[in-house]
Amino acid sequence: MAHSKIAASDEARSECGAVLLMASTTSVRSWRFPLTKSVVVVSGPGRGADALGAELGPVVESLRRDGEHLLSAQALADLDAGADRLAQARCNVAVLGAFKRGKSTLVNALLEREVLPTGVLPLTSAVTVVRHGEAERLLVHFADARVQEHPLASLREFATELSNPGNGRGVRRVEVEFSHPLLADGLQLVDTPGIASVHRHNTAVAYDVLGRVDVALCVMSADQPLAEQELELYRAAAERAGQMLFVLAKVDKLSADERAQTIAFVAQVLREHGLLSAESGVLALSALDGQGIGELRASLRSLATSTRDRVVATALGRTAAVAAAELAHRCALEERALQLPLDQLNALGVVLEQRLAELEAARADANDLMERRVARLLQERVNEPLLGYARTHDDMLQEALGRRAAELVRERPRVLATAIDTWIDERIEVTFAALASELRSLVAGGLGEIASGHRAGIAALLADVHRAATDVLGMSDACEVPEVQLAEQTGFTFKLHDPEHGLDVMVASARRALPGGFGRRLVLRDASERLRAMTDRHAGRLRGELVARAQEAAADHRRRLDAAMDEACASVRCAISRAHDEHADGTDAAQARLEDLRARRERAMRAGRRLAAQPER
Repeated sequence: MAHSKIAASDEARSECGAVLLMASTTSVRSWRFPLTKSVVVVSGPGRGADALGAELGPVVESLRRDGEHLLSAQALADLDAGADRLAQARCNVAVLGAFKRGKSTLVNALLEREVLPTGVLPLTSAVTVVRHGEAERLLVHFADARVQEHPLASLREFATELSNPGNGRGVRRVEVEFSHPLLADGLQLVDTPGIASVHRHNTAVAYDVLGRVDVALCVMSADQPLAEQELELYRAAAERAGQMLFVLAKVDKLSADERAQTIAFVAQVLREHGLLSAESGVLALSALDGQGIGELRASLRSLATSTRDRVVATALGRTAAVAAAELAHRCALEERALQLPLDQLNALGVVLEQRLAELEAARADANDLMERRVARLLQERVNEPLLGYARTHDDMLQEALGRRAAELVRERPRVLATAIDTWIDERIEVTFAALASELRSLVAGGLGEIASGHRAGIAALLADVHRAATDVLGMSDACEVPEVQLAEQTGFTFKLHDPEHGLDVMVASARRALPGGFGRRLVLRDASERLRAMTDRHAGRLRGELVARAQEAAADHRRRLDAAMDEACASVRCAISRAHDEHADGTDAAQARLEDLRARRERAMRAGRRLAAQPER
């Protein structure tokens, strides 16, 4: 939402701005709701759904009623979903994080069975909700409102990238029902697609879930502790969730010392960003050996039986505060537009559309320029270095191969071949792991510079559009343009061996069986050819991986920037359009609409103040 402070009077403008500030720009620690510390445990799941519903229900209902045709569909749906969870004593525990952090594996470990698909590649493509049910079943909810029931074994067909690439089947969410003690008291485990993978839509799906998160279970990985994109996701979750939990998965990959250092580093970073309180910690766990799983399961069971309704109410209160701010902003903007004479309103609409058309053309030019700059960056920092590497390192590798062969001069051809193959594999892995790290850093730095220039140019264009509306509508806020980060990689992967045909195996085996110097020469000739082929192959694979990542990061930056700009302009367009329609219906209709908007805005601001004044639950 664009955080404008527009209203029909100075007093209204000030009050509306205060609501917006409360909902969207305060730090995590300034909320009256607890973000990073556990709520006080009492007997029973909080004060009870009835009491909490009676407290929040009127506020939510008022926002729902007043927000019809003004609030976004997503905001209305989030309000409804939160009220339903509170009434039905359900609590969403959303498992959040980057791709391949082990989120689905963690859910399976908590439930003590293989419920969700897991694998080496990014798998989850749709939101999967696991909840209690006496009978095992799978419910697939589609975007067109269809609901289909399927056997639990068919989950992979609907919720994975392999079987449902890009969510081409239009799956809105998948619900898995079966009986488990962890789910018996209303907890619902929500498995989300990982962010920062090559599948751009997965990041959008993960962010769309945040409006319905009661508990954010943030999963980081010990082998790649924390990235900026993960922090950005967790900060967004903290603005909505009733409770934050942080776990560090895959600690079995670290020694005891490395584990302690990594946990301390992650906790420090989270505290620096206001996401983790001094008295809270990061839970280390491993789904492989079970470390920490029992402790996490016990914590979630305690939440379900002690503080569930409080946590849900906290999350619903935050969702309502965001909706109240959005509603007050939209009402104030339309009020101001309605107070303009029709001719002035029409003139403003014409000017604004002209500016927006200019902005669209300039944005297209800026995007094209960014694409050309990214292409030049890849040529300079990927293609040319790899070509230079091939020229300078081929002879060096062949010489190193010769030295290794000389060390094995007394070995028989078969033993020599095995040892040389192992040496080639090791040398390729060491060489290209270092090269991948070096080139990735070069690309990331260059991409950040390009994105910074692109962001500044678009921000200047958008400021011009804002100035066009400022004189008449009082709009003065600017669009915040998101930062770009090179999508994080799990590490360069190696492909050292191809499937061999039977004839090739027979020929190679026969060569290795030849005696003396002749057999050795054939083995070394094959090894030289294989070393050159492996070098060429991995140079090509490294180039393809770096190019794909850079292009994806640039495309994601443009998409997020476009979304921010569209959102910033949409409320102004909508206000002018609605005001024009009301003017067209006559003076009486316009006056009635103006009074209605004032009443809605005042109720929204009262709701915001009431939510801000709520004591900690």
